[in-house]
Amino acid sequence: MGVRVCGVCFGTGLPNVKGLLRRPEATRLVRQMQHGELKPGEVRKLLEEAKAAQKAARGEA
Repeated sequence: MGVRVCGVCFGTGLPNVKGLLRRPEATRLVRQMQHGELKPGEVRKLLEEAKAAQKAARGEA
């Protein structure tokens, strides 16, 4: 089972997370938060993977 993540930065460590949960790359993050499946240090990795997948889908290098 996951642990509760920081409500200020959502475990990202980012200083500005305004609108983070509405961004397309946060979809998987939100799902895992809802089901309590997040693990420490996983948030940043999930966001990076989602951004990379979006770039690949758009055909960027």
